[in-house]
Amino acid sequence: MKRHYMRFFGTDDARFYEEAEKLKLFFRERYDYIPVMIEDNFGE
Repeated sequence: MKRHYMRFFGTDDARFYEEAEKLKLFFRERYDYIPVMIEDNFGE
């Protein structure tokens, strides 16, 4: 992942890790919504 980022977006290691943390936060905050979405879409 880091090599991919460096290839397309440059050599700033700090920015790579900042962006990775943003992704982690995005998924952590949505963890509680997943069961609700599954129930809404597939539940009875």
